[in-house]
This record gives sequence, structure tokens and C-alpha cells, in this order.
Amino acid sequence: MKRLFNLIALLIIAAGFFILIDPFIRQGQREHNAKQAVETFKLAAQDVKNENITDISSYAEEADGESSVPENSESSVDGNSWSSVPAKEQVSEGNKRDHYIELYKKLCKYNKIIFKSNQSELRDAFSYMTSSIRFTDFGLPCDTVGYITIEKMNVELPMYIGSSSANMAIGATIMDHTSMPIGGQNTNCVIAAHRMGGFFGDIELLQIGDLIRITNLWETLTYRVAKITVIDPYDTDKIKIIPGKDMITLLTCHPYWSNRTRYIVYCERTFENAEQHDVGKSTADSSADTAENIPQVSEGSALPDGEEFAGSQSVIELERVIRISGAVFAVILMIFCIAGLFRKQ
Repeated sequence: MKRLFNLIALLIIAAGFFILIDPFIRQGQREHNAKQAVETFKLAAQDVKNENITDISSYAEEADGESSVPENSESSVDGNSWSSVPAKEQVSEGNKRDHYIELYKKLCKYNKIIFKSNQSELRDAFSYMTSSIRFTDFGLPCDTVGYITIEKMNVELPMYIGSSSANMAIGATIMDHTSMPIGGQNTNCVIAAHRMGGFFGDIELLQIGDLIRITNLWETLTYRVAKITVIDPYDTDKIKIIPGKDMITLLTCHPYWSNRTRYIVYCERTFENAEQHDVGKSTADSSADTAENIPQVSEGSALPDGEEFAGSQSVIELERVIRISGAVFAVILMIFCIAGLFRKQ
């Protein structure tokens, strides 16, 4: 009877131990899957580079000529706007280059259309569930639109179009009706990810001046943190495109254990050297080719104001200490129980 009691006690302790370490296992699995997705995308990007697609600015200008829509048009920015893309089985080795160019032109066109429509259908990131485009229709191996590298947070995450629950579970997501991550004037790509137990858990490590890199199929774009604030979840005017700027905006829940507000990190395009500055002038921007037209870091000027907020770093550290301490305590307790059982036998 005592042996049965000890066995039951051991099983209960083991179950508790696995419950405590389950978040670590899940997080490790998510990080592994994200890393695999990034590696798959890098292979696809290399394939695009092998097609020697150069001077992408000319394709942006072509898209600009095709993107004239009425100022009050809204229907042209929904998912049906991609209905003319080729089916995956139609993409052969011989015409891959044309499809890669067509994809870039469509992304440019999308960016220009949503800017002209004033992003009228933009909503909160975690309530919008549609996806505007399938990259696999263009012969690519996955629907990853690119990846984001944040050295300060030690993360490299695949990016998916549409902030659905499925996409949020596997990487960073691009809010529909915000710009695609290809840069250019009049763009703001809003990138959302989960906070607690998610990919943006350490977002508060970012400070003004930190660099963030976005890699798409054609190039790597560099952005610098310009402003950090907190906004109401449905105050979408504060995450819309700012005319003349080339931006990305990181978005997640705040405070850490709640989704009451949204933590916002505004980032503006920057160029780390003269060579990148010259390349940057050839991105998805059909404006005049002058330095004045290249958006630079403006130290938060013209960026929307948010609410006053308190940081969550102490709460994050407390959660980590509790999890690690609980797991260590459970291991020690289980070892003592096993040793007691063997001693009695």
C-alpha cells in the first residue's frame, strides 16, 4: 500500500514537473520552427538572386503606372486583388524570373493602392484574419514574405502576411492593409507578434537608435528605432502610413500579462553607408532620384503620440525566475522521491 502511495506521489510530482517545463519546450519548438522557416526562405531568396534580377526600381515604376485607382476605391485592396496571379503548377523553371518580377510589381502596386485608399479597412492586428497573397502561387516553396532580424532581442523571425492566429503562432505577421516589406516612400509595414510566451517577449529591450533589418526576396532593408510608445488597440490612425516616410512599425500587447493596450516601436529607414544609400534609392519608390527623397531618421518628429506607460521588464524577469525555480524545485523533489523508493526496496 505504501509503495502504491509513493508511486502515485512520484507520478504527481513528475506531472507537475512537465507542466512547469512545458512552456520552455513549446518556446524551444517555436524557435526551432521559426529558424527552419527562415532557412527555407533564404534558399528561396538565393534562387531569386540567381535569376539576376537587377534594377528593381524600374519594376516599381512599372507598377506605379499600373496602379492608378480612384481615390475612394476600397475594393481593390482586398484579397481578390491577387486573383490574377498564376497557379503554382503553372510556374516552370523557364519562366521563374518573370514570376519573381511580377510578384515584386504586385507588392509595389499593393503598397501604392493602400496608400491612395488611406488604409480605410485597417483594424487591430489581432482581429484581422485574412491573407492577401500566396507566395506559393509564384513558385516559391513557402508563404514567408521575408524575415526580420533584431539583434538587440537576439531574434530572427519569418514574416507572414495576415495576423491570423495560425500565423501568429509561427512567426511575426504583417497586418493586412499595411505596406508590404519592400521599402519605398509612403510605406509603413506594421509587424505584429505575440508578447507573453511569444516572439516579441523582449521587445522592451529595444531603445531609440537600435537597428532592425528586414530581408525580402530581393534585398535587405535597414531601419532605426525612432520612437516607442503605447496606443489603444483600435487607434489605427497611429499605425497608418505617414506621407513621405519609409517605415516599419513593431506592434505587440502591453503590459506583458495583458492585451489592454499595444506597445508600438516606430522605425524609419536608414542607410549604414554610402553604398547602401545608393542602393536604397532604387527600392520601391518611383519619386525623383535625389537624396531629399530618401527618408531618414528624424528622431521621432512627425510620429504619432501615444499614452504614458510603465515598463513590464520586472514582471518578465519575475516570470522567468518563477518558472526556472519551479522547474528546479520539481527536479530536486522528484530525485528525493526516487531515491526514497529505491532505499525502501
